Amino acid sequence: MRNVLLAATAACALFTLPASATILVPPTADACCAPDLFPDLSSSATLLAESLNQAFTSNLGAADFSGVADTYVFSDPGNTFAPGDLTFFYLVFNNTGSTENLDRLTASDFTGFQTDVGYQTGGTGGGTIAPATVDRTSGADVGFNLSIPAGSGSFFLEIQTDATQFVPGHLSIIDSGVATVDAFAPSIPEPRTWLMVLLGFGLIGLVARKRKGTVSLFA
Repeated sequence: MRNVLLAATAACALFTLPASATILVPPTADACCAPDLFPDLSSSATLLAESLNQAFTSNLGAADFSGVADTYVFSDPGNTFAPGDLTFFYLVFNNTGSTENLDRLTASDFTGFQTDVGYQTGGTGGGTIAPATVDRTSGADVGFNLSIPAGSGSFFLEIQTDATQFVPGHLSIIDSGVATVDAFAPSIPEPRTWLMVLLGFGLIGLVARKRKGTVSLFA
């Protein structure tokens, strides 16, 4: 009984979300929510992938805007949903030659996953512009509404998810025009992965039964 109570307590601790979490469940209204201010990423977080210094130019031309973007995905022990779940980061800079601010960034595809959205002010190489609001106007897209002037960059923009795997994704930079760079997105484990997980649980159960007595697989 004691073990059952301990397991239940651990499960509650694992899946209880903090009161400050900005959980975006689609569909929500544009500019619906203030973003969370997350603490700096733990040094024990594991960098799984990154795509750095991606140059972008508005589809209306460099006279509209241009810049560079970095994108990252971490296995994060401080993740809102569960330790080790995936956290996605975005860092965007607007070139000094741009004539327009960067007013909106949308990351995709987050269909089917929970998202807690915010930003970090720390970290090496980040900018100084925070998002004013965040939204999720579809199942796929998570949006940051901000205004990055020429010569400036964003703070580290962060999307925590309940995913454990990732695939290629996209980040769109929007003002009058739009530009898109490569990013990462959460993915559902492949059936083969689920089979391995189920087999693992089966083996755990088999070991537990053996400790109680002889087990026959063909009984």
